Amino acid sequence: MRKRTISSNGNGPVPRAPATLPEDGKIFWRRHAAKLVKSGRLRNDQLASFEAMAMHFALMCAANRVLVEDGPTVKDERGLVRKHPAHQVMRENSQAFRQYADRFGMNPKARDKLSLPPEPLESLDAVLRRQMRQPRMWEDGDEKDE
Repeated sequence: MRKRTISSNGNGPVPRAPATLPEDGKIFWRRHAAKLVKSGRLRNDQLASFEAMAMHFALMCAANRVLVEDGPTVKDERGLVRKHPAHQVMRENSQAFRQYADRFGMNPKARDKLSLPPEPLESLDAVLRRQMRQPRMWEDGDEKDE
């Protein structure tokens, strides 16, 4: 079994995603760990935090799939229409994911705070859309509500 360590210069092998991560978390790990190691934003003492970030991402994706399948509302035991409980799971894991993204400098504002140069990383929107296998809500050039 390969040891989960990162070389001090960022040029060594990138640790594999933990086997305990759901598939969406492993995909996230494979897409982002190497870039973060190379840029010095992922070190040995941060592997547990990065694993937690990947887990939050996987749980967010799972909640999204439930919402897509079931719809945004459910009927409770009295037959009243209520917001689907998966909304709360999605919200909590989205918030935690964003906090980790800030910690790792994975968005422009966080990179500014960390005094990092801009990087051509994918937008969070593009990553989430691809991971959740959802079509874009609008096409380029279409107006969107902000």
